Amino acid sequence: GVVGATATERGRANSAFAVSAGVAGPLIGVVIKRLGYQLTVVGGAAVAYSLIVVLVIWPSFPMAVIAFFLSGLPFTVSWVGSQTWLLLTAPRSMRGRVVGTNGAVYSCFTLITMLGSGVLADMIGVRWVIGVAAGVALIGLVPVHLLLRSVPKPTDASAESEGQK
Repeated sequence: GVVGATATERGRANSAFAVSAGVAGPLIGVVIKRLGYQLTVVGGAAVAYSLIVVLVIWPSFPMAVIAFFLSGLPFTVSWVGSQTWLLLTAPRSMRGRVVGTNGAVYSCFTLITMLGSGVLADMIGVRWVIGVAAGVALIGLVPVHLLLRSVPKPTDASAESEGQK
């Protein structure tokens, strides 16, 4: 709606995201094996957020379709990669608590930022809020990158041995 798209056009842009995200499914394992978790998680998120910044700079329905289509795959690979890494690096006895806490923190953060975005959008405009949020997310990838470097890297062998216990 921000780019002046109709409801039908918004549905098409969201469908473009879903199509490319669906393509990610069979590629996730290959991408992680080739690039590793760290590059997959940070790189995929960086591509997706960068495309949102491009959409804010050049808002139009065609750009929305392009940005959403091109961001679906890297976002999905990044998201699934991060959740897989979380599962593989959490001690087996704490996995449920780790995943539950992660989900709760994510949900609370999403709620707070959505409420704040709604208030800010009325004050400074929707495009500015989206652009700043995407920019902050890009900058936030620096500490995420550093954090992921300090976390032990999961290996197929450790995952297999965990399953045998």
